Amino acid sequence: MKKILIGDISDTILDVLEFTFEKRNFAVMTARNSSGLLSALEEQDSDMVLLNTHLEDIEGIELVLKIKEKKPQIPILFMSNSQNFELKLNARKLGVDGWILKPFIAERLVEAIEAHFFSAY
Repeated sequence: MKKILIGDISDTILDVLEFTFEKRNFAVMTARNSSGLLSALEEQDSDMVLLNTHLEDIEGIELVLKIKEKKPQIPILFMSNSQNFELKLNARKLGVDGWILKPFIAERLVEAIEAHFFSAY
C-alpha cells in the first residue's frame, strides 16, 4: 500500500485529499502543524509528503529542511496558491520535487501523483 503524509492548514483540503487518496488505496496521515507532521513521519513510513508552503507554526521551506534531515530521499511536493519564482527556486534547491498550484481538482492531483511517483507499484 502506498503511504502519503499530507500537511496543510485547511481542514477542508486535508479532508478532501484524505478521502480522495484513500479511495485510490493510499494510507493517509494528515497534520496541520510541524510537530504533528514530523511525529507522523517518525511513527510510520511514508512514501511521499504533500505539503502546503506554510503550516500553522512554520513556513514550508523550514519544514523541508527538517524533513530532509530525517528522510533525505522522501519525495516532497509543495501545494500553494503562489507562483512566486524565488520561492519555487528555493524549494527546488532544498529538494522539493514538485509544485502543485491551488486550487486543484483532487482526483486529477492524485492521478498525476500516482502516474509520476508510483507507477512502479
